[in-house]
Amino acid sequence: MSSTTMTTTFAFRRSIHRIATRPTFSAGIRWSSYVGDVRCPAGGGVGTRNAGERDRHGPHERLLVLGSGVAGCAAALTAARHGIPVTVLHAGSRRDDCNSYWAQGGIIYRNYRLRHDGIDGQTTTLVDTPRSLVDDIRVASGYLPPLARAEDLEEGRYTPDDVLLRERNAKPGFRCPTTGITWNEDAAWKLAVEGPSRIRQLLLGRRDGGEGEERGCVVPFDRTAEEDALSLCLEASHAAPRIIHRADCTGKAI
Repeated sequence: MSSTTMTTTFAFRRSIHRIATRPTFSAGIRWSSYVGDVRCPAGGGVGTRNAGERDRHGPHERLLVLGSGVAGCAAALTAARHGIPVTVLHAGSRRDDCNSYWAQGGIIYRNYRLRHDGIDGQTTTLVDTPRSLVDDIRVASGYLPPLARAEDLEEGRYTPDDVLLRERNAKPGFRCPTTGITWNEDAAWKLAVEGPSRIRQLLLGRRDGGEGEERGCVVPFDRTAEEDALSLCLEASHAAPRIIHRADCTGKAI
């Protein structure tokens, strides 16, 4: 799953919380394609509504989500659980006819188990930090200068005060004088700082510190046989194994 997908999900969530202040909605998700309307199957979670219920809400009273991939589904599910009726519009005749369905490798999470010993030989520190992920993205992008941010950031929210380029007319990124690559360090930091908590919120269950049972879903990611913990694999351009996956069909499982 790409950083673009996760950033899109964050943007949808901001819009959803603004819309959720309107009290007149009743929850529901409707799936529509260019070949007609596809209703949620019975027992398929939030949003199964009969035609009479749907017709009472005009187009201006719904949140329209374009795309049935992981970002669109996360936005629709979050909105529905805020009591907002949602229509998900997808281009194909099937809801799973999207790029996310075919994603194989997995999703960037964070490795909380990999540690190295401190100088005193008694303390340990995490190897996989938000900064290490940001630097991995920088290297993979072809941007050669070092990171502009000197200090590290912990997990949480990437606030306006954290933004590096705050000028109103500033271009979103730094340009490498050697390769010509434009590098958006703010986008990488937002992914690294907010991404793990979004994964726990939308895709993981209680045994992994997640909220999927209440706020999203619980995806059956692969687990280790010894510790029954999430299996984290190492993929190209990553300095630490931080990818959660379901065999080679992660998108289908989600």
